[in-house]
Amino acid sequence: WIQRMGPRLRATPLHFGARSRLDEPPLPRGLPFEVRQAMLSAGRALSDEDPIQRAQALWESLEFYLAGRASEQLFSPSERKELLSCLRAAVPKDQHQRVADLLNWIDQPPPKAALKKAIGEEGVPVTKSEFDLLFEIRTARNKATHGGEVKIPSDQDLDYACSILSRILVHWVESFGGGAL
Repeated sequence: WIQRMGPRLRATPLHFGARSRLDEPPLPRGLPFEVRQAMLSAGRALSDEDPIQRAQALWESLEFYLAGRASEQLFSPSERKELLSCLRAAVPKDQHQRVADLLNWIDQPPPKAALKKAIGEEGVPVTKSEFDLLFEIRTARNKATHGGEVKIPSDQDLDYACSILSRILVHWVESFGGGAL
């Protein structure tokens, strides 16, 4: 569920049936939630035929990888409360909830910073060009999802990005002492 079978098989439809062994070994049920979801998303990134669906699944996997990680708290609860009060005073009442919703994200690092920190802490070898490729694919995914002119990633770039993702996930599982799998 991490490895791609190669471009030769992409053109050949695979039919899973009682005799197929391509889905073995099955993903263990006892994995931590984020690990299991990241692996399942990675499987979709590796197997889907549509490049935007692959990009979506790849980044869904990376978001599960980043989920729940501690981030530096830049604002104390009292500072957040004061900020909310000031912002609400500056906008009409019908925008108060939106301001509060956005303020809830104030201590969340942007994805680039969060990913760079996580792979650095786990010692995952990712070059600058590989890191840049992941974010080129994120840009295509975001434009496809939220609107904009989309530059469809090539199968080659997506395959390479999936290999980077696999490397990240293998290091992550190893950080659990290898016992997660």
